[in-house]
Amino acid sequence: MLRAWRIFMASTIFLAFLLGMGIWYGHQQMEAYQEQRQTIEKATTRVAALNQLQMDHTNLEVYQMEVVKQRQMAEKLLPRNIQMAELLAYVQQTARNSGLELQELMPMDSKPLGKLQIQPVKVRLQGEYFPLLEFLRQLDKGAPLVQIGNMELKQQPEGLSSKFTLNFYAG
Repeated sequence: MLRAWRIFMASTIFLAFLLGMGIWYGHQQMEAYQEQRQTIEKATTRVAALNQLQMDHTNLEVYQMEVVKQRQMAEKLLPRNIQMAELLAYVQQTARNSGLELQELMPMDSKPLGKLQIQPVKVRLQGEYFPLLEFLRQLDKGAPLVQIGNMELKQQPEGLSSKFTLNFYAG
């Protein structure tokens, strides 16, 4: 009877071991299957994107014209020179340091004024009144010859909205 009990316990342990190995092996196979499925989905997405790109640009001339048009639009947004880029970066940093959200910073065409050059920049900020005052003070301290024009202030639920033009003068 003791021997039968040992055989029963050994076979139960062996069957539990086999069941555990089967579950583990099944889990490994399921993970491998899911990895393969994800790889196939990624590849399918890439192929679809490439097919769409090819379909969108079947006519090479139209595609090249579109690229030229997009490039011209991008070039219009770039500063005309390094000094302008530095001024824009200064305005952006000053707004950030003053606790304002810069919503628009758009350089416009420069205008001659005698021997001077005026570079207008359209600015739109969101924030509070006192941070706006601090922004204007800091701008006056750090930017050479700047004039503020066409200022509009509106109180909105999210704070004070301000739009104005900064005119930078250069010789």
